[in-house]
Amino acid sequence: MREGDFTGPRKRRGVSRRAICCGLGPALLGVSGCTLKEEGYRYRLSIEVEVGGRRYVGQGVREFIAGEVIGLPNAWTVYHTGTLGDAIWIEAPGAPTLFILLRQAIYGTGDAWDPTPFLGRGKIGFYERFVDVPLPGPVRRRVAVPLRDLPTIVVFDDVTDKSTMRLVLPSEVASVLGGGARIVGAWIERTSDPVTRGIEAKLPCLAPLLADPNVRSRQVTVPGELTFNVPDFRRSPLG
Repeated sequence: MREGDFTGPRKRRGVSRRAICCGLGPALLGVSGCTLKEEGYRYRLSIEVEVGGRRYVGQGVREFIAGEVIGLPNAWTVYHTGTLGDAIWIEAPGAPTLFILLRQAIYGTGDAWDPTPFLGRGKIGFYERFVDVPLPGPVRRRVAVPLRDLPTIVVFDDVTDKSTMRLVLPSEVASVLGGGARIVGAWIERTSDPVTRGIEAKLPCLAPLLADPNVRSRQVTVPGELTFNVPDFRRSPLG
């Protein structure tokens, strides 16, 4: 699947590179072939902050994908999900840039943030099994996202030095953006707009890693404090 080729349900034959990277490689290598069916929807996540009495919005479009791999010759089925997109950034004059990553809140797992609690669940596949796919619906319908459910937020004191990364809790943005600063709200909506890219221009310290598909699992670590992987900042198509 390629970005820009957003045509709804997809079918493909042959071993899927996406499936291999989802942990299916050992299983797939032993079969003569497989069929991959994917369904995906794009959504825009927007976050509004107030700094110094003025409001600023950061937003980005991501694509959520769910699929099934049907292996031959035994016709076994494995389901998987994935996300495409970049971290979102929020800029306010005279304040550090906030980065909203692709991973779940820091107290969750390292998996990609899940839009389905806000956009619904749907059926996918030849057997219509329920998986976490946003239901088709009005493209511009907005749904509020509680601050406690936002993805992980970080800030870099120096965007040229990855060791200066710090975690920012939604309730504590004033400690980073200045007294009185706050997250006003967040919302999510379906869209058909292109997936947002450009995070490497905002984070020069990570640009070499983000540009190299061979270091997807490379850790971005602040010693003794935080550990993230490159896909927390960018998730790209694999095949």
